[in-house]
Amino acid sequence: MFIFKTVVLTGAGISLSAGIPGYDMHWRGVPLRVMLTRQWANAHPRLYRELYQEMLTWMDKEPTKAHYAIAKAGIPVVTENIDRLHQKAGSETVIELHGNLKQGIALLGDPIRNWEKAKDTVAAADHLLVIGCSLDVKPAGDLPSAAREQGTQVSIINEDADQAVPAWLKRLKLT
Repeated sequence: MFIFKTVVLTGAGISLSAGIPGYDMHWRGVPLRVMLTRQWANAHPRLYRELYQEMLTWMDKEPTKAHYAIAKAGIPVVTENIDRLHQKAGSETVIELHGNLKQGIALLGDPIRNWEKAKDTVAAADHLLVIGCSLDVKPAGDLPSAAREQGTQVSIINEDADQAVPAWLKRLKLT
């Protein structure tokens, strides 16, 4: 099967091997999924500031093999991540749903940034490759099912992205 246009949707799992924790991990005994909500940040401003300062160190991390493979293939990216590793790897089209550490982030429960652009980009794809997403975070987690409903092929890689993504792209002759 020839794929005319592939789009990638990434979540925290793609950046785990870069040393960036996923949302299910804990910081000082509290799950990041809880700490990165507006309600928690407002209730615990000092701890949130400390967490954010630690998160800023993520900008010093290096992209993974998966990030570089996506960039090399020139595939547009829709990401839930705030680490800017796609841009650091060289991806030109990156739609950030939650902002980024450099310019400010949207916490879980805040309005999604670039949502219409993300939906339109996925809708225009013949294939959606989902990498490192639990699909729990809404509305981004709904993109794969919406893509399937319109006939878009959807592939999901949630394990060993550093090996699986380059192999997947090579198999489809996208790199």
